Amino acid sequence: MGGQERCGLCSSGYFLDLSTYTCVATCPVMSQAISSSTVQAAAKNQVVSYCRPFVNGTVNNFVFYVNPNSTAYLELGTLEFPFKNLDSSTKEVFNFMYSMDTVYTTYVMRGTSMFIYYGLMPIILLNIKQANFMPYGSAGSKPYVYVTDVPY
Repeated sequence: MGGQERCGLCSSGYFLDLSTYTCVATCPVMSQAISSSTVQAAAKNQVVSYCRPFVNGTVNNFVFYVNPNSTAYLELGTLEFPFKNLDSSTKEVFNFMYSMDTVYTTYVMRGTSMFIYYGLMPIILLNIKQANFMPYGSAGSKPYVYVTDVPY
């Protein structure tokens, strides 16, 4: 597989396949190609390209993971590299997966808590079929999400 670089990101012209964590020239058929400059580990003004796989072979069905306590150096919304904020998955859906038949599930790690400042990072969902928010991780306390207007 060509285009492999350090830190899990691929060189220009390649996509990181989130199913295999390998660099590919084109995304597999059952995935969505995404190019973004907002991936948290990207250098300033660097575009990161990756392939978000469809779940269970269903077109426009996506899964994301969020763990605000993650120490992973990348935030890709996968189990191994979860997002640290709940709004990251909705931003990706809003910007790249705006089909009327899009279904996505965001799993939030049990026993964690996070703030959502709706004035600074609103969660906007338009023209999608279904959005689900579910806990994951070992049995225990549920995740807590505090919605407020400004940081304190």
